[in-house]
Amino acid sequence: MIAIGLVFLFGVATTVYLSLRSPEVKVPDIVGKDRFEAEKILGAADLKFRVRSVRPSNQAQPDTVLFQLPRAGEVVKAGQTVAMDISRVAKEGES
Repeated sequence: MIAIGLVFLFGVATTVYLSLRSPEVKVPDIVGKDRFEAEKILGAADLKFRVRSVRPSNQAQPDTVLFQLPRAGEVVKAGQTVAMDISRVAKEGES
């Protein structure tokens, strides 16, 4: 039992140590960019991405990034996910 407990504690300590040592990156500005271009930019910065929502917009072309979180310029750990709101064509009656 003691050996199992020691192995578990060593694993937890190693995981915490490695997560704290992971490199940090500055979040690039992807607002106003095409969704697929934004995904390439984030991938090159060693960041992941996900679409948080798809919203209607009369001001932006479809598949344009309207909002990002974390915001551009923030420093985050490599591999963190950046959430994006993407534009779509507004249906009749939407603004």
